[in-house]
Amino acid sequence: MATGFTRGVVNVVTSPLEIPRYISIDSSQNPYLGPCTGFGKGVFSFPIRAIFGCFDIASLGSIPDEQLPYTAFGMEPYVWEDTWSAPEERSPRLHKENEDNLWIFW
Repeated sequence: MATGFTRGVVNVVTSPLEIPRYISIDSSQNPYLGPCTGFGKGVFSFPIRAIFGCFDIASLGSIPDEQLPYTAFGMEPYVWEDTWSAPEERSPRLHKENEDNLWIFW
């Protein structure tokens, strides 16, 4: 119970960190437009995290972890647990198949 209440307070206080988080993610994907699109996404996600934090505070942490609203929106329960960089894309690289002397991309 105290964990959920504390999580709510922490999320209300740290919800503005959604803005630099999304700026970081989008800037790593596109250094020119990333700061602008990341700012927009962060401004959208910031109040969502704050509202969910208010739900945690109002419910005194009685919401089970499996039913947290954060997970319904694809967020981690705390902003610092979420990703802060774009997922790495698997670049094509050459590798040699077993006994065939063929080089292929994968």
